[in-house]
Order: sequence, then C-alpha cells, then structure tokens
Amino acid sequence: MRERAPERTDKTMQRMTFANDSLIRSEQSQNDPARGQTASLIICDEFASLEKPEEAWAAIEPVADIGGRVMILSTAKGSGNLFQSMWQGATTGRNGFRPIFIPWSAVPSRDQAWFDQKVDELLPWIRAQEYPQDPDEAFVMSGAMVFDYEAIKFQERENVKSARWVRLTDEAAVIDHTGTMHDGHQSSRAVMPPTSLYKGKAKCLQPF
Repeated sequence: MRERAPERTDKTMQRMTFANDSLIRSEQSQNDPARGQTASLIICDEFASLEKPEEAWAAIEPVADIGGRVMILSTAKGSGNLFQSMWQGATTGRNGFRPIFIPWSAVPSRDQAWFDQKVDELLPWIRAQEYPQDPDEAFVMSGAMVFDYEAIKFQERENVKSARWVRLTDEAAVIDHTGTMHDGHQSSRAVMPPTSLYKGKAKCLQPF
C-alpha cells in the first residue's frame, strides 16, 4: 500500500501533503471542527468524549451531505448521548452509517484468562466501557449506571412468566390462552360463552 501511495512532500505535527495535491490534516477536538471545509473523508476519534458533540457534528455533517465520507470511532460512554443515538440509528437503518462493533476479544493476544483478570481488577462499569463483549455492555453497562446490569439480565432470564390472554371467536366463544401472543400459545381451553355485550362478530383481546 505504501508503494502505491503518492509521494509525500511535507510533514508537520498536524499536516501531511502529497505530490497529487491531496493532504491529511489533524484537527483539535473543538466545537466546530472542519466547519466550512471540504474533505473526502473525515475520521472522528473518541466522539463520545467530546465536550460538545452535538455542535461538532453540526459542523461535520455537511461534509457527508456533499459526497464526503465520515467515520465515527469511539469508546461508548453510557447511553443517552449523541454517539449512542447515532449507533442506534445505524443498527436500525435510520441513518447512513454502517455499524461495526469491535469486542475485547478482537485482539489476538487476549484470551479468557486475560479477560477474567480485567473483571477482577476493574469496577464493572469501567470493564464494560473499556473492554465490552457486545454493544449492550458497551452502552448499557458503561457510564457508571445506577442499576447492576448483570443482576437485571439475571432477573430477566429467571423470572419470565407466561402471559394469559383471551380471544373472542366468530362463534362468540371465549378461548383462554397461556403463552405469548406473538409466538402463538402454549395451551388453550374454551370457557363459558361471553355475555350479550360480546355477542356478534366482534373480536377482542383482554389481558388477565
């Protein structure tokens, strides 16, 4: 790749220029980086740590609107911030970004023993922030959350209760179901016909 690149003609602390008139420039983390400038690619590093990310994005976004590309990289810093909102937009297709999550295991030298040591050494929210296993950990468990994420997930797994619901058939008979409505039902039984209030062809769902 280096052999195919254009010859470099200048290099400073914040700027690299090349023989084909292209350049790479480093901008400070400020409220309006790249405002009024034209670029083919902008890379924002540690976006969630910016003091005013909304103002920074307002200055950067027009570059993408005129054909440039934008890459936003960041450690997740909890939920409810602009970076988390943009990640959600990318995962649901509501913006033009393509989400890429890199877990702690992406580094070849890290194994389970290494991870277990980090679990022992760091507070849970710091470990989840710096070395997450999945996006849920990265966004939900980081940022010094109030409730214990692992305890919440345990309760979700252990305390799942089957819902009971009924439906009214065309024959005005009530069918009692046990199970979730979107997955069908685990069992059903016919019960007493409904009162005159439900007679006719009407259908309804009534939770217990």
